[in-house]
Amino acid sequence: AASSTAACAAEVADALEAGGDRARAAMAYVRAEMASMSFDESGCQVVQRALELARTAEARALAETLRGSVLAAARSAHAQHVLQKVIHHLGTDDAAFIAEELAPHARAVAQSGTGFNVLLRLLEFSAEDARTVALADQLLEEDLPGLVCHKFGHRVVASLLSSGLQRQRARVMEALLHDV
Repeated sequence: AASSTAACAAEVADALEAGGDRARAAMAYVRAEMASMSFDESGCQVVQRALELARTAEARALAETLRGSVLAAARSAHAQHVLQKVIHHLGTDDAAFIAEELAPHARAVAQSGTGFNVLLRLLEFSAEDARTVALADQLLEEDLPGLVCHKFGHRVVASLLSSGLQRQRARVMEALLHDV
């Protein structure tokens, strides 16, 4: 089954690159199968390429298919790359639903071996957006010293220090200095 999935993904990838009617059909297929393809090793690469090749409206439509499954995608070894591509490729407003869906689970995502990467991209590309600010604030409300010492969480805290709002950076520094 894995080899047939990889073969299908390769065929779709070739069609995306071909242009014309084949590319339009492949883009429609990716949109229809986006949820399952995003969670598959071969499929997630095709989805990422589709996001790169798509016109803005098409890329938005692709991203919208992830709405409601962002937490699961952030925890996935493959789909988290798709979320990162959405954040990087689309603007802050188009990717804001990702921050909104992750905010209630901010700490768990920051401590996830895959999810922390999604938070890093949000902080890199939209640290000042209200939805990302709310997510970051959620992180700062809970055991900040514990997050600083966490295997993955410390990378999110470091990103807050470099990209977060001044008050967020001050909160991190306060926690660090208090713990000395």
